[in-house]
Amino acid sequence: MDARLLARTLALALAGLLAALVPGPAASQGCLQSDGVILALDLSGALLPEPALVAQVESDLAAIRAAFALMTNIHARPRGTLGRLYIGLTPQAFAELQAGAYTGMDALNAQYGPVRVCDVQPTLDSVSLCFETCYNPAVLGPIYAEASGVLAVYRSGSIGDPDDITSESLGTYTFRHGWGDCPAGCIHEHIWTFRVEGHRVFKLEDYGDPISGVGVGPLSLPQAPYRFESVHPNPFNPATTLTVALAAEGRVELRILDARGHWVRTLVDQHHAEGQFEVRWDGTDDSGRGVAAGLYRAALRSDGGAWVMRSMTLVK
Repeated sequence: MDARLLARTLALALAGLLAALVPGPAASQGCLQSDGVILALDLSGALLPEPALVAQVESDLAAIRAAFALMTNIHARPRGTLGRLYIGLTPQAFAELQAGAYTGMDALNAQYGPVRVCDVQPTLDSVSLCFETCYNPAVLGPIYAEASGVLAVYRSGSIGDPDDITSESLGTYTFRHGWGDCPAGCIHEHIWTFRVEGHRVFKLEDYGDPISGVGVGPLSLPQAPYRFESVHPNPFNPATTLTVALAAEGRVELRILDARGHWVRTLVDQHHAEGQFEVRWDGTDDSGRGVAAGLYRAALRSDGGAWVMRSMTLVK
């Protein structure tokens, strides 16, 4: 099928799908405000996070805020447009969408709408559709049960928020503080990444513009026993270099995960001396095949400890 025919087929399929999306009861009530819930959605990969996960995130954030007072004023925010979600479809559901026969969202919209298709992103094995609604797990959780063919649901990226929290993994959080002509686009910003283990808070990163102008003193927290010093360049094409620091020798594991959390490459799995070392990733999987452009995470741990994550983006 040539590009024009494919585009026409998709347009017809989406037109039919949009016609089927009739207004339903609004989902505008109960939008999420809790930092713990918003971050737990990212960490769990699901829309109905377990209470224990939310409680753990809240506890981690409380420990960070107790260690550094400025973080009290920084809060997690829904990414991008409020309620924009990307829905990954199975290959069969994508084929049904192309044929105008996909009905997985009809019942969803009738019960939880209104929703609308706002983007289509073909990939090797799925298509992503985004919907507009509130981040209310009681409302959005049943997507998995009622929308046939759904592989994953996740939120869009954040751009331009003056103060925000993102999560790399459970226990690892990045706080961003921006000032100067925000929210149109901050002139200055400072970024911190913390790792929480029990009630101990470690600093993984601390960089950006000097913050003395906003009355904040220097951050004095111990460095984590193993951490990423840098990932450069990021975004990257075709390769990037990960710099790792170890406070003590031990068995090191360094792996690459895709956006769905699947392992795609093992870079290091061996004993290593303390200190810094560099590892290059050339954008290939364990079979030597080039991976698709997109978001990836480097996962690091030593001697079986908790994973520390670092996000990076491959562009082509």
